Amino acid sequence: TGMVHLSWFSCHPAMAAMELGQTVSITAGKHAGQAGVIEGITAKMLKVRLAESDEQVSIMQSSVNGRSGGHGEAQVPAMPQMPQTAESPFKVGDTVTINSGAYKGETGKVAKINPCKATIRLHGADQKTVPISYHQLSLGSFTASVATTAVPQTPMEELEEETDRGDGWGMLSIVQGVKKIILQDKKPQECFLTSHFKGRSLCVEEALTKTSSIKAHYEHGEERHRFTLVSVKVENDGYHFWGGQKQCVRGAYVAELPGRELSEELEEIANFSALTSGRKVASRMQLLQSPGTVLEGFRAADLEKIPEPLSKASGGCGFIGPALLQQLTAQLTLPKLRRQQTTSLQVRVFGPRVGVLKGVLTLKPGIQGIQYPASMEKVGPSRSSEADWITVVVCKVFPSDPSFKIAKMLKTGVRPKGLQWKKLSPMLELLLKSLGLAEELGRYAQESIRKEAFLVGVADPTGGLPEDSIFVPGLQEHLSACEGTTEVLVTRCPCVQASDGKRLRVVTERPGTMSEADWQALLQRPLGELIFPRGSAHALPERIAEGDLDGDLYWVCWDASLVASAKEEPEVERTETAELPRATAELGSAWLRLARQHMLDPEVLEQRNLIGRLYRAAEKRAKSSHLGLRDPDAQALFRAYVQCIDSGKHGNEIDIPQHLRKEVGLK
Repeated sequence: TGMVHLSWFSCHPAMAAMELGQTVSITAGKHAGQAGVIEGITAKMLKVRLAESDEQVSIMQSSVNGRSGGHGEAQVPAMPQMPQTAESPFKVGDTVTINSGAYKGETGKVAKINPCKATIRLHGADQKTVPISYHQLSLGSFTASVATTAVPQTPMEELEEETDRGDGWGMLSIVQGVKKIILQDKKPQECFLTSHFKGRSLCVEEALTKTSSIKAHYEHGEERHRFTLVSVKVENDGYHFWGGQKQCVRGAYVAELPGRELSEELEEIANFSALTSGRKVASRMQLLQSPGTVLEGFRAADLEKIPEPLSKASGGCGFIGPALLQQLTAQLTLPKLRRQQTTSLQVRVFGPRVGVLKGVLTLKPGIQGIQYPASMEKVGPSRSSEADWITVVVCKVFPSDPSFKIAKMLKTGVRPKGLQWKKLSPMLELLLKSLGLAEELGRYAQESIRKEAFLVGVADPTGGLPEDSIFVPGLQEHLSACEGTTEVLVTRCPCVQASDGKRLRVVTERPGTMSEADWQALLQRPLGELIFPRGSAHALPERIAEGDLDGDLYWVCWDASLVASAKEEPEVERTETAELPRATAELGSAWLRLARQHMLDPEVLEQRNLIGRLYRAAEKRAKSSHLGLRDPDAQALFRAYVQCIDSGKHGNEIDIPQHLRKEVGLK
């Protein structure tokens, strides 16, 4: 094969045809004078991402020019010195920073080399790939705190031979007998496990069926490296041809080091041996697989433990200072405006001095680092390591993309492109009918623009909201008072009791107990959160379908007619679920073995199938009964459904009345 020689002149954006990733200035039309980056090309049109507003617009090719330094003819940007060949100044795997265009300030890895541009896989939870011209890139990263997963340069089918990874571990080949082994996903799923055990982890995936079987160990390679199962998760995996949801079992494995027990390595992260059941350990180990953006470089001094803002049952929310929030969001793959308006993060936090934390961190002015309550602690600090490192995995950011679009619609009065309301779920319809809204529901469900949003629940950062009231940022000008009180309708899924729907009073004026500065800070937050008051023995979140604040989304409706017509059900005292006998003693050194026994138990995997069967049976009963959610058999099946969801975490029994067991395939 011969080498094709291309001069830099022939690849210059100002001299060649338009190309993806090219920076251009718009010379005509309503966007004249603005700059942007080409994201799509047709015969006559360009899709251009505007640098100023981050909006994608369609522009005639004749209406753009190379990046202009001002009005008039395009100015040629300074280019890096290039050899007179197709060789690029970068190589696959290089970490680079994008210096201009829509992705200015983002970092990523070079995934593919082309004559005039490189395909960059951006750092972040979604691992988005974008084509970027060489003159927009510089070698290296502005931060060393983003830990990323390497991307294979060949399809999985070609990874049959071991390849040197440079860290002492070979690339594994496909192992027969399972659906697939994932060393690096085709769309990599970054998590703490793959970051902490870089080069030593793999995932095994197979469809969830009655015969699903995940192994405890795999051995592979000439040196027979031993990979040990550390976590099993059941996840959604697309849809059947007939529309039903498919699920897969994903097992995470880590290669053992010679002469070192894997359990000892894990104990240097957190005190797993202090947990009292294999079921609990299995649940906590799943947190190591939580996908997100992995951020390193923090210290224990950045975190402070605080008293519970609400009740422990409604817990899961801590606080983060403005400077640190800005530092974290700067490393996420988000448009600039989204980063600036982020006020809450769903996170997993790992470190020997704090253990494993799970929950939401919401913006709190006046503090420097992270404040977390006991309800965020899922595993205690390590007993075997005093190492001072902290890793934060950002799983989700809030406001979410739908909330961001709804806020834009409320401000402009125009529905943004891509904002659509899905059909109301059967569960939500049943609840609304139980609240006496059957007639209103017909009208509301057909609305092209519905006054509703799913908002993340967070604790009041000011401490000044009155008890039994809420604050909804971004909605103050869009709420209607009824008989002098401003209310919204709130619930969360699973909402399986009529009392799971609540009319809640919204604070619209500064409370007397709140400072003006705190009130103004609340008013400046964007739509995306439902803020609950602090300090209640029986806090509001747990009274809304037993919710909490570790990432739960609450359905909030401000349709005045719907809210005013809702007949709130008196609160029903929940029957305490019987729990399986619990050991009080710590598991000790056998903790990982006992956790694997639970993970590999076929009944545990089958229980995931039972969740769906219970819900379908309960829904069928409720729909066929004039009592709806109040039907005794529907209530019994829905209680079992919630118990089945909780069983994997808490070890409680699943109480299914004998006369209903046949309906869910049990004897």
